[in-house]
Amino acid sequence: MDSNSNQAVPAGLQRPSFSDLRAEARRILNLYWGKQVRTFPKPTGFSVYHPRSTDIIVVTNPKAGTTLLQNMTYQIAVATGGAPHFDPDGTNFDDINYVAPWVDYGPEFGRLECDSDPRIFKTHGRLKNFDLQKAKYIYCMRDPMRFSGSQMDFLFDIMSEVKVTDPKLREELLQEHVRQRLLGNYDEKIRVLYGKEKGEPGDWFLNVKEWTERPHKNVLILFYENVVRDLRGTALCIANFMGRKLTKEGLERVVSRCERKAMVGNPKFDCGVEAVVFKVEGAQKAKAEGRDGFAKIPIREELVKEIGKMLKATTGFEKYEDLREHLMARQERLFPDTSHRCDSENHTKDDP
Repeated sequence: MDSNSNQAVPAGLQRPSFSDLRAEARRILNLYWGKQVRTFPKPTGFSVYHPRSTDIIVVTNPKAGTTLLQNMTYQIAVATGGAPHFDPDGTNFDDINYVAPWVDYGPEFGRLECDSDPRIFKTHGRLKNFDLQKAKYIYCMRDPMRFSGSQMDFLFDIMSEVKVTDPKLREELLQEHVRQRLLGNYDEKIRVLYGKEKGEPGDWFLNVKEWTERPHKNVLILFYENVVRDLRGTALCIANFMGRKLTKEGLERVVSRCERKAMVGNPKFDCGVEAVVFKVEGAQKAKAEGRDGFAKIPIREELVKEIGKMLKATTGFEKYEDLREHLMARQERLFPDTSHRCDSENHTKDDP
């Protein structure tokens, strides 16, 4: 199936109007959501996960540094004496989800845990699935303005049942993804398929509200923008949160293994297992290439305003930057020692 309004328009006919483009974009995305519901497995891992107080769970919305933080947390464990028996050097694994398993889909992945010390997991799950008293959580958020473009670049072209090449329709698809997936304005049939309540915000807002609403000593809040800018500071911060002390050599090894050049295109981090379990052929190629076509499309001003309104309603802040500053300041009060300020400049001279 092809939807390409970039073709020549026959005499006497007009190009599709704005409303027609929106209707077509909505139709295509409804097919896209429906395919996900049909092909993606149900998450059964929450019912078989038994937490330990030392567990470290990386929590994110999709496309917010999940794989990077899985790898960083695992490499910190390895560098501080917690390597699993089969991987003493921290490089003898085929897929990051084997050493930092996805809690939500553990049974589907055939990997409920790894015997690293501490055990490391990832999740995109809601807070209601976990007990803050029984494990430690690294929650990383990313600017909601970046969410739709990044997710569309990763999955749309390899999952959509309709091939879309027309730039105007692709632009409208991005806007429609913002309306539906980010803001939660699904068509009724899709809302029911996803089990969403009427008027419920998108998962980005629900997750941010739940995981950050109240400070907790077992929740370390990170920000994607800070993480990618300062791998060293983030590694020191996470190590301290884990109760581990990195040597200078250990820190450099962790950072080097988490640099973009070490991870992009490396099959260990290219969603190989996920592609099989979720039946998403081409996910590895998309991850390796780091496509950014949708991410370059600007979100329309009226939707930017809607994002601000929903952010205000769920967090009390209309701008992501203000929310980030608030949470960073709150975390400094929760962890008054500078070891929990995740940037290199704020670490003490005793740090490596």
